[in-house]
Amino acid sequence: VVPLLVEKGNWKGRVDRVLVVDCPRETQIARVMARNAFTREQVEAILAAQATREERLAAADDVIDNGGEESSLDAAVAELHRRYLELAAARLS
Repeated sequence: VVPLLVEKGNWKGRVDRVLVVDCPRETQIARVMARNAFTREQVEAILAAQATREERLAAADDVIDNGGEESSLDAAVAELHRRYLELAAARLS
């Protein structure tokens, strides 16, 4: 979810489904610190300015767990892609 999608009101009518790619907070912090060379305090400040994990998950129609093995992430993305193609095809017919 783009954080603003959850943070701003009146968004639900603009989309068909909301997908959240989620991982545990500590995993998220570690990944941002490694990727951007930020301190823990910098990452926590960024996260504090965004919608919480709980808010994002509450807004989700679908959730992909990105806290585990890459192979399970690939399978989850492929399955959800298949499902979204089915939903799109049904909507067009």
